[in-house]
Amino acid sequence: YWYLKLRGWEIEDYESKRQSVGHCYTLQDRTNNPVKLAKFMMKLCEKTGRRLRRNNLMAEAIHVWVAYTDGDYWHHGQKTYARLYTTNQIFTHAMTVFGTRPYAKVIGKMGVTVYDLVPYEPEQIGLFDGEHGDMNGLSRALDEVNDRYGDMVVGSALLANMGDFVLDRISFGGVKDLQDLYDIDVA
Repeated sequence: YWYLKLRGWEIEDYESKRQSVGHCYTLQDRTNNPVKLAKFMMKLCEKTGRRLRRNNLMAEAIHVWVAYTDGDYWHHGQKTYARLYTTNQIFTHAMTVFGTRPYAKVIGKMGVTVYDLVPYEPEQIGLFDGEHGDMNGLSRALDEVNDRYGDMVVGSALLANMGDFVLDRISFGGVKDLQDLYDIDVA
């Protein structure tokens, strides 16, 4: 922004296109326990999925990263060859990528980002797809329930009985999603 502005370009009326949607956590209880890490991953994917759906987007790639307590880190991103929209789709691909990390050291931070974003396009449900139904529509309905009655009122059983297991942190600076969510001006 400032690079262009200081060189004489008028860029106030330019609106940048969103390139990725993601979420990250600093783990309160650092661990390498696969069950606990799966719960953290589900919470990350839920937050990411809700942001993705709020912006009427689908993703075609995913990136997972972890920072270990010893200062080391690992990350990997890949194309999914499927459009990601629901929390379960994001979680399934995130866990596949997460499972490829080379070592199981104690993790202090982790994050999930989806990218290669495309506008949401409703998909045609086949006549005989009754057993699966409209999972995208179900995800939107769950988001509406959670927006109305509180965050995570309805969600994955993996997140049941977590209490304050995953604490929400507030980032510094202007976060576009928070501005939209709470209709506030962040300078």
